[in-house]
Amino acid sequence: MRLFYFLARNISYTFAVAFFISVVGFFEGMYSYLLASSFILASYEKLFTIFIQWLPIVFGINLILFFIFSGFFTPVKLPAFMKRHRRINRIFKSDFTSEFPLKEAYGDFSDLVMNNTTASALFSIAVAIGMMIVTFYKFYMAGDISLFEARSMIKIIILATIIFMLVYGITAHLFGE
Repeated sequence: MRLFYFLARNISYTFAVAFFISVVGFFEGMYSYLLASSFILASYEKLFTIFIQWLPIVFGINLILFFIFSGFFTPVKLPAFMKRHRRINRIFKSDFTSEFPLKEAYGDFSDLVMNNTTASALFSIAVAIGMMIVTFYKFYMAGDISLFEARSMIKIIILATIIFMLVYGITAHLFGE
């Protein structure tokens, strides 16, 4: 809890929530892709190596965007993307003594859970799109994988995305609460 309050005080409350959700999401995403890749029958080492090389990079890019969306740059006067997140951060910085109406503040904090759950689903899809781009690159441009291997990667990505969306969505909702 100390780390959470440290991040909330020094950066922003919405970033602190997003940080903890995304740390768990990183491990859940790796597990989802590991589980989905366990169904590979041919070229396991080759495809697994591609996932190990590119998945952390794709996750990293998406995490940076998710953090910026959540208000990572609030200390340098670049606030969170959503108006409700900005309002939550202002209320938290003022120790809940702000001039905002209580009903509005309650609605903002209640909707933060829904916003983070939706963002986690979009994050899962963004990771899948990034891995599809990697597959396209490896097949068409680099020529490192065959058509069969590219089709296997696409199937793995689809299965992993379904698993990741379910697990990460549930976790984001529970952590947001």
